Amino acid sequence: MCGIFSLIDRRRLIKTHDVAPALAALGHRGPDGMGTWISADGHMALGHTRLSIVDLAGGAQPLHSADDKIHLIINGEIYGRRAQRHTLEQMGCVFKTNSDSEVALHLYSVYGLDFVHHLRGEFALVLVDEERRRVIAVRDRFGIKPLCYTQALDGQICIASEAKAIFAAGAARPTWDLQALYGALSLQYTPVDRTVFEGIAQLPPGHMLVWQDGVVHLQKYWDTGLSPEKGEATSEAEWQERFFATLKQAVHLRLDADVPVCAHLSGGIDSASIAAIATQRTQAPVDCFTVRFGGLDGYDEYPVAKEMAAHIGARLHTVEVTGDSVADHLSDAVYFSEGLSINSHLVGKYQLNRAIAKAGFKVALSGEGADELLAGYPHLREDMLDTQENESAAARE
Repeated sequence: MCGIFSLIDRRRLIKTHDVAPALAALGHRGPDGMGTWISADGHMALGHTRLSIVDLAGGAQPLHSADDKIHLIINGEIYGRRAQRHTLEQMGCVFKTNSDSEVALHLYSVYGLDFVHHLRGEFALVLVDEERRRVIAVRDRFGIKPLCYTQALDGQICIASEAKAIFAAGAARPTWDLQALYGALSLQYTPVDRTVFEGIAQLPPGHMLVWQDGVVHLQKYWDTGLSPEKGEATSEAEWQERFFATLKQAVHLRLDADVPVCAHLSGGIDSASIAAIATQRTQAPVDCFTVRFGGLDGYDEYPVAKEMAAHIGARLHTVEVTGDSVADHLSDAVYFSEGLSINSHLVGKYQLNRAIAKAGFKVALSGEGADELLAGYPHLREDMLDTQENESAAARE
């Protein structure tokens, strides 16, 4: 993950020292580098803290077009970069780096605002088009990467990976959003367009924000579209085959990095499948990390993770989570996630990823989100069956 920050201010000139505190607040997201760009007129700024994964030596950000009119910062990865780069080069685009991030810059230069439909990956980005006096922020389809913003009545807008960067820049004050807190406490999740802080919105997944002349427009560019089109495969066997082929491709694309890649491993079929596919692809033992909740029989998934690691020949690293460690790390987990800890999962995942970083890994494959999509828990299967029953009843009527 990287940290991104953008400040647009039509009232006054932006200086480097206006951006520096925000980047310092995002330093934990990108310890490998820091970059700043301020427009010639002094009213637009971009900042970036980098976690280098692809093109370690040459992928520093912000990125700039050949004519120096388009500028980009991005957190995340663009997948399928080699094929897209080849296509763009054939269209006349000249790349300055070997990074996947530069693909997004050239896609915009070719397709304009439609570039979002050509992006495949997990990302949050901010792009400045100086010629059109336009600022564009985009969040990936499922909202894997965070992106929040605040806007003043005079047209000033501040966009960042985390609210703490906005606070550090002095663009907002840390005050609770009580309605968002109520949503988080009652439903376990903050509403998709809000944060727990008053006046700081969250760009929803699959959305694009366009700022122009002090006016912000939000545009939804993607939806699930799960209904099969006419003529598509419909048998269960065909869907299984297509799903597995897509899953394999997704894992293979995420292994394309210039740094070692590890994997989360629990007792679930999601992380186990991903680790197994990664092992087949690399044809070498994969480092897998799992959490162990000692003394919690029936809750601890370590025995299953251990068996799976042995089955696929992975190197298993175990992170012990205890009541004391949960208490010790709770404040840090909440601080870095900028959310509420509804259960101990947040702290457990914080300790897990902290151990992964200490072991020298920058990239970890995870099955996060699969349970919701594939009904991985009993209450989710219950919801799915209720939905199917309601749809059947509506069809009969």
